Amino acid sequence: VELNLPFLEDLHIRWQDLLDIFLLTLIFYRLLILIKGTRTIPMLMGFSLLLALYVVALLLDLNATQ
Repeated sequence: VELNLPFLEDLHIRWQDLLDIFLLTLIFYRLLILIKGTRTIPMLMGFSLLLALYVVALLLDLNATQ
């Protein structure tokens, strides 16, 4: 089976790139396994929400939050 994917022709993927993606995926997966079942996820969700609200406040130039 031959795949014709013209959008991939301009990509020059080296074996180092594939290794990099694999290692980052492995590290990210291990971190997720490590924090699974702890209070870390809800804390990160809350921090992300606060950060998003802060960015929105900056974009809307809301002075009370600064």
